[in-house]
Amino acid sequence: MLDVEKYGKQTVHDLLLRHLVVINAGWFKFENLIRATHPEVLRGDGYARIMEELCSDQARGLAKILGVRGDGIDSMIELLRCSQWGVFERFEIERLSETGCRMRILACSTQRAARKWGMEHYPCAEATMVCLRGFCTQVNRGATIRKVFAPPEADPDGNREPVSCEWVISIDGSDEPPGPPRGGSS
Repeated sequence: MLDVEKYGKQTVHDLLLRHLVVINAGWFKFENLIRATHPEVLRGDGYARIMEELCSDQARGLAKILGVRGDGIDSMIELLRCSQWGVFERFEIERLSETGCRMRILACSTQRAARKWGMEHYPCAEATMVCLRGFCTQVNRGATIRKVFAPPEADPDGNREPVSCEWVISIDGSDEPPGPPRGGSS
């Protein structure tokens, strides 16, 4: 374990964040290698099960560390704020109602990296859905996730430039977004 007393909180924070970034970049490079050499692996159920299990384990571990015990939308939001999306991305999470929230990724780091690598976009919608499902159903078994949009789809509310993707999470089993109608502010 890193010696916080010796290095200080900021240095330990910076070290851990750097490790996360390196591991995340390695994951994407590995995934791109598989996509180029054995694309059938990414289309199979095994890959999706691994992703879902990792995100479920993440939610369970965060709940334990943070002492989050409930399965309501406020617990969901608190855990999502500390998830990989909260660590790696600028994102907004908005409580829509007692049973739902909206999560938006702003200026996605993965999409920026994809463009740097010469790709038009990184095909992340399916993997993000699997990850969110694993994470959210660990918090609340009745959770459903609805993709509003993700690359390469256009933002249905127009050009909100920094918004890369948007997801609605509901814990009442509804596939419809909770809260006020879409469009404009809520």
